[in-house]
Amino acid sequence: MATARIAAREITKSKADDGILINAICPGLVDTDASWPWFDNMDEAQSPDEAAAAIIDLVLTQPNQEHENPMGN
Repeated sequence: MATARIAAREITKSKADDGILINAICPGLVDTDASWPWFDNMDEAQSPDEAAAAIIDLVLTQPNQEHENPMGN
């Protein structure tokens, strides 16, 4: 996420009038078969559907539109 913030700041400085929008998302821990070998406790993991909701929200957000950030960033 820090890389996306840096890229957004640099793009804003150098190409502010180009209408470029930088978005990034990290859904956090998601309970999938691929996650289980790496984590001992999946109690607080999101389901794939829950994680997808944040991604869909980001995709549907229009430029300059406020949207809820569940991570508080």
